[in-house]
Amino acid sequence: MIYRIRHFEKSEFDCKCCGESRISERLVFWLEIIRRVANSALVVSSGYRCKNRNAAVEGSATSRHMNGCAADILTPRNMTYEAFASLARRLSDDGFEVITYPSRTYLHFAIPREAFGRGWNGGSILL
Repeated sequence: MIYRIRHFEKSEFDCKCCGESRISERLVFWLEIIRRVANSALVVSSGYRCKNRNAAVEGSATSRHMNGCAADILTPRNMTYEAFASLARRLSDDGFEVITYPSRTYLHFAIPREAFGRGWNGGSILL
């Protein structure tokens, strides 16, 4: 089955330091489903990170952002932070992470490294 990703552009996940992009199809598919259920745009504040960018934002040395298995998403305008976190957790799969932060402005989404599968090329994905 081919599934069309309609609400994200590959460039949204590019590293803000070097422009490189490596993002998992599975992660993008999960975010697409959340976006459709939330019925609101999702803004990627951090997608793929090179080692330099990860160090600059004081990310974990083992951050899944560095292998394309994580993204930080701003809270949608039409939802509370709590509702967004709850929705994301309900739509997650085994081993997926939804992490909240004291700033309450964004959530961290991550899939297991071994679940990376194929890298997303910006188009439809094969399920």
